[in-house]
Amino acid sequence: MRPDAGSLLAHQHQIAQSLLAEAPVHAVPWRVHRNTIWRGWVEAMGDAYPITKALIGPEMFGASARRFLRETPPNNAALKLIGGGFSSWIAGHAVEGVPPYLADIAMLERLWLEAFHAPDADVMPPEMIGQFDPARVLDLTVEFHPSLGIIASDYPIDVIFDLHSSEAIEQTDQISLPDRGVHITVSRPGVDVLVAAISATSFSLITILLQGATLGEALDHAGGLDLALPDLQSILAHRLITNLKFKGNT
Repeated sequence: MRPDAGSLLAHQHQIAQSLLAEAPVHAVPWRVHRNTIWRGWVEAMGDAYPITKALIGPEMFGASARRFLRETPPNNAALKLIGGGFSSWIAGHAVEGVPPYLADIAMLERLWLEAFHAPDADVMPPEMIGQFDPARVLDLTVEFHPSLGIIASDYPIDVIFDLHSSEAIEQTDQISLPDRGVHITVSRPGVDVLVAAISATSFSLITILLQGATLGEALDHAGGLDLALPDLQSILAHRLITNLKFKGNT
């Protein structure tokens, strides 16, 4: 007789719940598998967020990763992009002694990871804009490279990221950080992932262009042609754009 599908689903759900539960190890008959799954998840989280881990230490990171994963289990068997939403989780779980910029660093690391795994795409030569009728240039919309991510922070997370990425500091080092915020793009237009600080105006332009605005609308939003045009030219020159087209065109 064929097994009842409902019973099989219920049994699978019971197994999944026990793998995620905090029951004592001896109470879980498949404890080896549970421990293997948790160890793999936490290690993958550490690989995805090495700077976040370094900032709070392996023990606190492991405990935080476990809490996060218990509340938000991975929905994909591939662990290369594990931890989506971790930065928001950190921001919503204040812990004494944790740096105030920790959530922003975690978001920056996430953008780096997503850029690393993003599809390849050919970038647009800056001179391509000269192919369009000058009278209609401001009606163009922008297609950005699929790896592009942006983040604004009240803290100098670019400095923190660079110091840890270059292994220029030890965990016990005391570093004097500049008292400023930063706007950042993360992209992989070529082989390497690039993390670059940009102006607030450039950030504003990219933000509204990502929403489908035309160049003219974005320039108006960012302060007008005279103020924002140099930033638009900088965006074109930094290999962030794959295509320009008129709104509604495919």
